[in-house]
Amino acid sequence: MSPEPASSRPTSASRLCRVVAGAEENNLLLADLEGSGEIYRLSLEGLTVQDEEGKPAQPENGMEVRVEYSGEENLTSPATFREPTALTVTGEKENLCCLYLQVLKDIWQADAGLNEGISQVGVDLSATSLSESEQAGVIWAFGESVGLFPLAGTYQELKEEGYITEVDGFPAWEDGCLLTIEEKESTGEELLFDAKKWRSGTGAILWTDCAAQPVAPSQWGEYQPGVWAMA
Repeated sequence: MSPEPASSRPTSASRLCRVVAGAEENNLLLADLEGSGEIYRLSLEGLTVQDEEGKPAQPENGMEVRVEYSGEENLTSPATFREPTALTVTGEKENLCCLYLQVLKDIWQADAGLNEGISQVGVDLSATSLSESEQAGVIWAFGESVGLFPLAGTYQELKEEGYITEVDGFPAWEDGCLLTIEEKESTGEELLFDAKKWRSGTGAILWTDCAAQPVAPSQWGEYQPGVWAMA
């Protein structure tokens, strides 16, 4: 019998990711942890979900997981895996994505008048310790939560792209607002950061010196908003 041609042999691959959101609905939003900067959507329906010992497991938001699939991906947004077969929960967990996603949701609700009539939202997480893919995952999950397509970018980048202009002599984003989280130097005993929602030079809120306390290695508890400033 002649050997099977290499081109017809089934291929397989695996990719290590972090669950950013969606564990409660078994419809995961994943951030790649292997350097691609990609985010993925993965339904658990029909998949084998197990721990590293082969026992049944349930992924949680923040967990590292390894996806087994055919080796090909669909270039959607987010991307999807072609022919996924299994998900392995590694047991490692880091909830910084979950923390910052909650901060974005909270500051979005604060001073809701700034959100009135907007059709766009920008998010800047470039001054955090999240990886490129983790930033993309948190930004996408936040956009889904508020029903808007999110734009990743700094104030300067969004200004250069024409989203931020001037209204009555002041910088403003007429159709949107920009949410920013910026980490500050921390002591190791707490995580310090500022959070801001900006729509114009006269319409913004700022939470300074927000603090989250560690509850376990790589695990942060609920944060406490710091000083509240409003423009």
